[in-house]
Amino acid sequence: MTPKTGQEVLQMDCPLCHEPTEAIRGDGPVQIICQACGFRFTVDLRQPDVSDEDGSLEGDGSEGTAALDRWLAGEPIQLQRTSDWERLRCWYWKRPLASVALATTALTILVTAVVGVAGYIITSNRLEESNHQRHLAEASAIRASTLAVERMNTAEQQQRRATEALAAQRTAQQRCQSAEQRCRYAEEDLAKVRDELAMAERQARVAVARQWAENSRLLLDRRPDQSMFLAGVALDTELRAGMRPSMTTEQVLRDAMAQVDPQGLPGHEETIRATEFTSDGHWLVTVDEDRTARLWDFSSDPPAASPIVLRGFGAPITTVAISPDDQWLAIADQGSTLTLWNLAAADPMQSPIVLSARCGPIHAVAFTPDGHGVVTGGGEPGGDNAARLWNLTAVDPSADPIILRGHDQPIRTAIVTADNHWVITAGDDGTVRLWNLQARFPAAEQIVLRGHEGRVSAIAVGPAGRRLATVGYDGTARLWDLQSRDPNVNPVVLAGHHGWIATARISPDGQWLVTGGFDTTARLWNLSAEDPRSESIVLAGHTDCVGCAAFSRDGRWIATGSLDRTVRLWDLQAEDTTVASIVLRGHAGPIHTLAISPDSRWLVAGAAVSVRTPSHTVPDSTVRLWDLQLESALSTARVAAARRLTPSQREQLLLQSDQPRESLR
Repeated sequence: MTPKTGQEVLQMDCPLCHEPTEAIRGDGPVQIICQACGFRFTVDLRQPDVSDEDGSLEGDGSEGTAALDRWLAGEPIQLQRTSDWERLRCWYWKRPLASVALATTALTILVTAVVGVAGYIITSNRLEESNHQRHLAEASAIRASTLAVERMNTAEQQQRRATEALAAQRTAQQRCQSAEQRCRYAEEDLAKVRDELAMAERQARVAVARQWAENSRLLLDRRPDQSMFLAGVALDTELRAGMRPSMTTEQVLRDAMAQVDPQGLPGHEETIRATEFTSDGHWLVTVDEDRTARLWDFSSDPPAASPIVLRGFGAPITTVAISPDDQWLAIADQGSTLTLWNLAAADPMQSPIVLSARCGPIHAVAFTPDGHGVVTGGGEPGGDNAARLWNLTAVDPSADPIILRGHDQPIRTAIVTADNHWVITAGDDGTVRLWNLQARFPAAEQIVLRGHEGRVSAIAVGPAGRRLATVGYDGTARLWDLQSRDPNVNPVVLAGHHGWIATARISPDGQWLVTGGFDTTARLWNLSAEDPRSESIVLAGHTDCVGCAAFSRDGRWIATGSLDRTVRLWDLQAEDTTVASIVLRGHAGPIHTLAISPDSRWLVAGAAVSVRTPSHTVPDSTVRLWDLQLESALSTARVAAARRLTPSQREQLLLQSDQPRESLR
């Protein structure tokens, strides 16, 4: 049944099956066929609807029975309008599956809606919280940005202030540097002024010192005491001015001291034959031909006080030697006797050891470096000219010495190398002989070095024990290499002297060899040069044969002694060694021996007993001392001048040289 436009369609339940059906309101009864059960019934739709307040049809089941009765009677029935809830329930019971599905769907929709609403509410809350947090973050960001801007402004202000402070600091530094530079310039100017003033004062002092030195030279012959005083003041002034002392003035001082206050070791009455220091500088040994030896204690002041006198020699003394360990003092004489004194004992005079060589005069004595042995050499023409090696560690050192035979003329010199390898002897037969101490039988193993024509007068070995220097009456010096396989091959011949050579010494550092002889000169040979023959220095000044020489241990001085009765000091540190010599006068006889103390302070010289002239004989039995340290020599001169000149006399001497009174102190 299709309704027309404008017709009202009513919903109602079938009286039989209670299924909903539709009807069109009309003017009269309407016949309706239930689409569910096919029940045909007539409904009068003109009667007003009977419904309850909520629009649902009234009545109970009796009305449905009445309607059925009316239908059976053929009368039109009036259906009761059902409510929507009843129609829904009816539809539910007729279609359970669809209803369950519909209910499930509805429940799902409801749950979904509830969940959605809840999610919406939660999301809304979260969104609101997020918005709140975002607002807070934005606010914080704004505050942070504001704070950052403020801090940036503050930092910019601080940076600007720092820049200004830095600029001010730089300005201050520049001003300070400028002030320092001006101060430095002022200090330099002041230093220049002070230097100029010091130079002027120095020049004035030097001028006055030169005047004093000149006056001292003029007074030397007439008033040596005044000469000594003025020379000492002049030298002291030069030292205080930082100048190198004038060698001419020092010469005047030492000449005056030799006349006014000569320093010596008195007691000897015959020619001084030998002088020797112990290696520690404690003892000085002096011997002469009067058969006495003296021990001088150089650790005391003055050293000339109370020497120990060694007596009991049966013949004139010829030579002396001290062991490297300073324990033994060996003194040889012309009677073939070697006497050993123990310097380490409380009383060195007690219990000497006597070794009898029975070979004639002993001319040479040398200790082994370890001090366990001593070598003697000597002899006479036609006699026993053998060297002997004595064992000092034996119970009886005088028994069974090792006899070293080979020389057929007297042995004049002997030495033992520092490595304890070689005993070296030389003498009148012109040969030098090497005896091997490392061999089981040293006498059976010897090396003969030949080349000298005539007597070999002196030998010297360098501190390393490599080079041997020999000099002789043929006027030549020879250098032998002791470390070569055959030392006899290709010796270096040093020629230059005219006449025989008497002495040879090698410096403590092994650089220099000094030789001296008949031609009145000494020569320095540079052993460190590639060819020592090409580098020699002639030390001229003596007027007679140079018979002895010595090096100071500090390497500054060479002392040479001559038959002209003088000692000369040559300064190796001077620009020109050949002209830098000081003459030490005072001896009346030829100089035979020299020694310099290990501390390089004292020079000791021994001379012959006298000088015989047609008219008289001048005795000279003293051992002379010279202080090589100028400062201490000046102190000695001041003391000597104070004993001989009054203060007024010293002041008058200075005033005569136009010296201001302020500098007289």
